Amino acid sequence: MLNQALFEEKHIGRMFMKIAIPGAMGMLASAIYQFIDGIFVNLFLGSTAFAALNFCFPIIIMIYAVSDLIGVGSSVIIAIRVGQKRNKEANSIFTASLILIFIADLIIGLVTFFISRNILSLMGAEGNLLDLSTSYLQVYAITLPLTGYIFSLDNYLRISGKIKTSMFINLFMSLSIVGIESLFLGVLKLPLWGAALASCLGFSIFAIISFLPFLSKKSVLRLGKPRFDFTEEISILKNGLSAFLNNIASRVTSLIFNIILLAEGGEDAVSAYGVLMYIDGFIQPIIYGMSDSLQPCIGYNYGSKKYNRVRKIGKISFLTCFLICLIGFIIIISIPGRYIKFINSYK
Repeated sequence: MLNQALFEEKHIGRMFMKIAIPGAMGMLASAIYQFIDGIFVNLFLGSTAFAALNFCFPIIIMIYAVSDLIGVGSSVIIAIRVGQKRNKEANSIFTASLILIFIADLIIGLVTFFISRNILSLMGAEGNLLDLSTSYLQVYAITLPLTGYIFSLDNYLRISGKIKTSMFINLFMSLSIVGIESLFLGVLKLPLWGAALASCLGFSIFAIISFLPFLSKKSVLRLGKPRFDFTEEISILKNGLSAFLNNIASRVTSLIFNIILLAEGGEDAVSAYGVLMYIDGFIQPIIYGMSDSLQPCIGYNYGSKKYNRVRKIGKISFLTCFLICLIGFIIIISIPGRYIKFINSYK
């Protein structure tokens, strides 16, 4: 099978390149879309809308964190089962995970939709900033049961060996969102919620497209009889907890910063902080995309009891992440003023 040939590649460095580069490119495409999204909002809607986007963006990432938790956590177990050649069990866990993601996102989405204005008000937003932030957040909340899958299905595609498919889905999704957003904001002159609707439409369309490979009988993973086992659900939570806490911790920090900045410096301070966060938005996705794409490979080899290969893959991954961070650090400290001027030029 495709994933078996790829994950058992003898030359680990070559295998690493085949898996890590498409994963990093897919996440980089998403980062570029978010960057352009900020520019469009700033250009077409102004600084208050840009401040509103950045003010509620940490909450948006947090409501998607549960999808990521289940996706990452379940993919660890599924990849191990595939490595053990227990594909029927893998399909059962896969199907059960999809159901859990829908239920969790439905509850989180509804709760967030109805309390979003209260949350943002408690954070210090008021007036036009509060109205814009609320409308933006509510679009993401109400569409969460479908859009949430985009943050988990790429893990399952990689387990099936569809590394490039995952990359192209992220690439074309980002391009589509940019196109839809330029139509909504530039032509139809929709307010800030139009930017959120553009993103959610793109997420929804490509979430459905991401489902299609699993309907094929040739797919390593496909829909089966769901298996709900308390022990396995706990394992999913344990395996996905690190990714979940990473998302939550960083966004809680951003929330606190936004609250303080809004109180002390107003909307301009929130906008300035948002500009700085776009810098991190290029480096972190590359590292995350590369590391996340390797998880199915590591799980597969672990399930196959090839522990030496697992250690070698980990060493290469850690070294590559360090080099990327070092290069990013050098670039950022070399051109900080030019970068900020570039963003601010779209006002």
